[in-house]
Amino acid sequence: LNAVRTAAANLRGTFRVLYWIDGPFSGELTAAFKAVAPELTVASAEGGDIDAVLFEHSIKPAKPALVIGHVPEKTNSHILSVVEGTPENLEAYDRMNAEPIELEDWTPTTEGLSQEEIDEGFYTLFHNHDMSNWTVTGRKNGFIEHWGGISWNGRGGDRVVTRKRYDDFVLRLEWRLYRHGGNSGVFIRAPRENRESSMGMEIQVYGDPGEEPNENSSGAVYDVLPALSNPSNPIGAWNTYEISANGPLLQVKMNGVIVQDVDLDENEKLKYRLRNGFIKLQDHGDRVTFRNIRIKELD
Repeated sequence: LNAVRTAAANLRGTFRVLYWIDGPFSGELTAAFKAVAPELTVASAEGGDIDAVLFEHSIKPAKPALVIGHVPEKTNSHILSVVEGTPENLEAYDRMNAEPIELEDWTPTTEGLSQEEIDEGFYTLFHNHDMSNWTVTGRKNGFIEHWGGISWNGRGGDRVVTRKRYDDFVLRLEWRLYRHGGNSGVFIRAPRENRESSMGMEIQVYGDPGEEPNENSSGAVYDVLPALSNPSNPIGAWNTYEISANGPLLQVKMNGVIVQDVDLDENEKLKYRLRNGFIKLQDHGDRVTFRNIRIKELD
């Protein structure tokens, strides 16, 4: 009881806190906690703002629940869970949150590729009209196929995401922006949710031809590394990216010029980033088009 009161007193005013109380006296302890810090959120078997339950049949229709000890059949903002971080549980969560296309059979094609790229082992992620490899996570027509590219079509598209994760690869694509200061990005090794640019990496797409590179300009590893130079083409013209990620080695070419060449293990801000994840295209509120997206997976 003293521990609960002490915790409540120290956490009071810290609004991003979920305090979890369980055990045979959870009702009494929850009441004591809430008496000291009524504005904080408590998950408890009895008397909490969120019900801590062992079984899904105990979930009340109108009240948030925290399922303890196993992965529930579904999760959302109403039903969360706390489980042991085993590979089996992580795989169960991943299956539950997967987009439908992730679970479908898929045979890559080489449509539109040169014979040289085919011989090198590249296959197509998008060419001309086919968005079947991608999921638009926000407003579904926020990105559309238009004039042979994946084009921004108004705010709310959020992200365009590949059907699978990639670890080591060479990714080639073309992009263009339509105004000075236009903003987008290519996320690599990105998580399904949360801050892609700080858990994975974002290779910045920015409308800044002729300007000096910085941590937020074209070719930057967003918010970490400026590009070595800025060879971007004039606004409205197409630019090319070749992004090579091979273990800790990252190289980015823009319009054939090396703009990033880094060993992630030697950079304190990048060494702990994900080494496996989705490729995503960003909606940053500006018109942008991507086309001729192809990839070679590395052994």
